[in-house]
Amino acid sequence: MKNINLIVSFMLLSKIIAAQTGPAGIGNSTTNRMWLKADANVYSNAGTTLATNGSLVQQWNDQSGNNINATQGTSGNRPIYKTGIINGKPAIQFTGNTYLDGSALGIAGTGGFSFVFVTRATSYSAGGMFDGEGHFIMDRTLATNELTGLKITNTNKYGFQKRTNNGSGLNGPVSTSAINTAGFELINYRRDRGSAYHFFLNGTLESTLADGDGNLTPPIPRIGRHATTANYGLNGYISEMMIFSFDLNNAQINIVNSYLASKYNLTIANDKYTYDSTHETDVAGIGREDASNEHSDAQSAGILEINTPSSLDDNDYLLFGHDDDDITTWTTTEAPNNNPNIKRLAREWRFNETGDIGTIKFTIDTTLLPARTINYTKFVLMVDSDGDFSNGASIYDLNSPAANNYFETAANITIADGDFVAIGEVLSTGLIEGNKTTDVRNPSGSSSYSFSHTQNVGTNGCLVVVVAVPVNSTTSVTYGGVSMTNKKNQSTPYSTNWSVWELKNPPTGANTIQINLSSGGWNSTSAVCYSFIGCSGVGNTGYNGSQAVNQSTSLTISNNSMIIGTCIGGNSTSAYIGIPQGTNRPIDWNHNINNKTWGGISPLLTAGSKTIKGGSTAANIILGIEVQEATTTTTRRVFIVN
Repeated sequence: MKNINLIVSFMLLSKIIAAQTGPAGIGNSTTNRMWLKADANVYSNAGTTLATNGSLVQQWNDQSGNNINATQGTSGNRPIYKTGIINGKPAIQFTGNTYLDGSALGIAGTGGFSFVFVTRATSYSAGGMFDGEGHFIMDRTLATNELTGLKITNTNKYGFQKRTNNGSGLNGPVSTSAINTAGFELINYRRDRGSAYHFFLNGTLESTLADGDGNLTPPIPRIGRHATTANYGLNGYISEMMIFSFDLNNAQINIVNSYLASKYNLTIANDKYTYDSTHETDVAGIGREDASNEHSDAQSAGILEINTPSSLDDNDYLLFGHDDDDITTWTTTEAPNNNPNIKRLAREWRFNETGDIGTIKFTIDTTLLPARTINYTKFVLMVDSDGDFSNGASIYDLNSPAANNYFETAANITIADGDFVAIGEVLSTGLIEGNKTTDVRNPSGSSSYSFSHTQNVGTNGCLVVVVAVPVNSTTSVTYGGVSMTNKKNQSTPYSTNWSVWELKNPPTGANTIQINLSSGGWNSTSAVCYSFIGCSGVGNTGYNGSQAVNQSTSLTISNNSMIIGTCIGGNSTSAYIGIPQGTNRPIDWNHNINNKTWGGISPLLTAGSKTIKGGSTAANIILGIEVQEATTTTTRRVFIVN
């Protein structure tokens, strides 16, 4: 057993170390060697005073985690920090003889590498691929043999100028498209050792050069100018750049480029993310072009990670970005089902799926999250189709297998194109309302009918179904083929029969509810299904069958119970349900079954006698149903997965 524990611990540690935390969820500090962003940690001095618009840049801090900061000690050679340059974001302006120097990249010369730039040349002078002439966007700091530079060449093109450690192989792939001085462009170039050098412009592979070279160690980068020649530098801007110690595959290039296109509002080929106008921040993702070009693990914003897709096939992608909303406090705004025991972060991610990646696992790193509220002991993941989490959100429990700051879903879950995701916390209480389904239909002469309901996964699950049938009566109800227990049958003066059914520990996931009637029915029937976790089932009920406007009834409940309240009346104009009386709850259903029936549910209530009241503009009757919390002598656990 100890050996198994050691293996599991090692696997968890390996997972954490290997998390894809780099730009667009590609790479980590081991492989993403340098990452500079003009909207992060640009300083007018040696790293303490943030640059402001128009100030000279002395230090541009690396975001990769490797502290390969770009610096300039000479005031006259410092570039300029400019705000509002590209899509409302800043950029670093270079003026021909201004530049910043990095430090050793730590990339071995025996393998591949990748460079990425978002840049704009406002004017230029071109050199050739076999010389040191022309304007350089990046070169090396010393006149070394090895080269991995980016320059302007061949009259009006970009060129990746390379040369090996022993001074051979001077050349490189050149773009086929002319430089656009009017706007920013997205450049990727890479070495696939032993195969080829590639140059991409704005998402399109424009040039390939066969690689028969020896070792090539990327040298210390000089950003903005040639190594030794004054005024042989960029006239223009750089807003972001990245250096990787491996050659990004085609799927990874598409994902990185989609992140940059979303952030900077760039038009590119192979853009895999469309929610740029609302959720453009920290876009990351997974995807596959073919068996040799795929990426299956990505983290956004240092918080939300997806991995382990069940069906990642050729041309499948799933990218996600967030709205840059607050992550410093927990809020009850848009809490699922308006449940006060669930809080959430305001930030929302939105998912864009191309093809079908199947199901995925979610992991969150809680390092950047606020401390959980006292007695809120569980993290949850919330998924919603329309961005309003107060209604219809699915909720999934997050656990920490290694008891650290990483929490993950217990199983893979399905995400649809356009879905929204948020992170929540849940109060440590036993009874939680989960999914609900409401159904109204005419059986058209049949003595049975069915529909689908999804039961949440969790300890002490319970399903409660309330059926209202005119003229006829309900003889049995099944869920997933399992018979439910009848808890109450109630005839009414409206010639409509109410019945209440429960099923403890029901099958989870989507299953069929079947309603069986005493005879074929021709009147519309109403069925309402509530799922619960931490539930011991239906408790007391209260019924008042006297027809009156704004009718009420009372029932005695246990502590931490909820009450389902339902009415039948002559109409449902201005219908309401107060649980307890005076506190109106959202109307969860309002069905026309010759007469009208409506109702809703309370949050957790304290023990005692509770009066509920409901009504409309016509006379009605009322039924109250207690749903009880599960009792246990051990620590209570909260549900939650859908």
